[in-house]
Amino acid sequence: MNDTAVHSKRAAAVEWCEAATTHSRESGGKPWVYALVPHDAIFENQTLNYLLQLYSA
Repeated sequence: MNDTAVHSKRAAAVEWCEAATTHSRESGGKPWVYALVPHDAIFENQTLNYLLQLYSA
C-alpha cells in the first residue's frame, strides 16, 4: 500500500474515474469512484458503501 507504484496507479485510476464520471453524467449515468482497499480490511459483514467511505479517494 505504501509502494511508489501503488500510489502512481492510484493517481491514474482517480483521474480515470473523474473522466468516466464526467462522461457518465453527460449520458445520465452514475459517478465512478476509486477505492484502494487493503485485502485484510474486507470482511463478510461489510458493505461496499462502508468500504467506499473508508477507502475512496
